[in-house]
Order: sequence, then structure tokens, then C-alpha cells
Amino acid sequence: MSSPITHIVLAEKVFEKYFPTKNKAEFMIGTIFPDIRRFAKIDKDSTHFETMKIGSILDESSFMAGYYFHSVIDGLMKKFRLREEYASLFLESEYINEVMKTFEDMVLYGKIDNWNEVNQMFDTVLSEEMELFGTDREVVKKWHLRVQNYIDVMPDYKHSMLGYIVNEPEVISDAVIKGVESIRDTQKATRLVEGVYEEIEKLLEE
Repeated sequence: MSSPITHIVLAEKVFEKYFPTKNKAEFMIGTIFPDIRRFAKIDKDSTHFETMKIGSILDESSFMAGYYFHSVIDGLMKKFRLREEYASLFLESEYINEVMKTFEDMVLYGKIDNWNEVNQMFDTVLSEEMELFGTDREVVKKWHLRVQNYIDVMPDYKHSMLGYIVNEPEVISDAVIKGVESIRDTQKATRLVEGVYEEIEKLLEE
């Protein structure tokens, strides 16, 4: 439901409060790992969990806490995108979620300044990544490279890497360009996304 940058930025925002004893690199790798599903052909029901709450994942390993935190954020962002004041700013489209995800990544990218450090975390392949679904090491390495390429620079919707992540580059890229350029009030949409970032701890505990 959200793209890598949004997941990483929101994880970074709350990491010290909720996961201070966890290995941060393993947590970050975990929080991106569920989206390998399309690349590695894993069923979504095995990687994404609709009712996951923050309180239920605190005792997991660093990787698995991150892995489940992905679903926590997806659920939170799904609710946010259904809010009329936000949804009404976007044109109806088959790819409206991709448009929203790209826009949110654009807004949130500047909230942290350690992208080089985060990028380097994905130089490592964890044994848990291979063991969870029996995924080949080379597949995981290629997935990490895709993530690194995506988070390496601030998203540019005209040259979005989102399609590269999900293996539909041309179709999604065209939809994202049209969708972002058609946002009815970009300043308002930006303020609403920034509001999620500022209130993330409160939203997690609702």
C-alpha cells in the first residue's frame, strides 16, 4: 500500500520509541521485504496482513518486527488515502494508488538525511530473507538492488522508479505522470501527507 521511501521514513521516525533494542539495519530490511512478493512471485496473503497492530510486533526479531511493521504502515496509509479531503484531490484512475504512493514518497523523502546510510543497509542479504519463503539468494540480492536504485535519489514523478519496482514500468509511469500533474491542490495534498508524518505516533496507537 506504500512505497519504499514512505515505509523507510515512517520507520525511521518511530524506530527509537518502539524498537530501541532492535538492529536497525535488519529492521529496515524487514520493513521493505514484503514488497518482494511481486518480484519473487509470492502470494500477497503471505506477506501482507490487514489487521496488524504496533503492539503485537514489539517482541519479534529485528527483521520480523520490520516485516510486520510494513503491514502496520500499509493499514494506516490505506485509511489515510480514503479520507475525502485527501482522496478528492486526485483524479479517478486505475492507478490512483500508484499516483498517491509516488506523491507521498516525493513529499516524505526530505524528512531524513541519511539515505546513504539506509542504502548501505541493503548491501547485506539476511538469512531470514531467504528462509521465510525459500527465496534464492540471488533473487533477494536483485531485489535489494532495485530498492537501492529507487531510494538513491529524491523521486521524480516524470522518471519514477516505482514501475521498475513492480515490473510494470511503462504503464505505471504514464499513469503517475498524468496523475501527479492533475492533483487539484498540491499544497493541500502536501500538508496532509506531512500531517501523517508529524502525527505518526498518535495514528499508530489509534
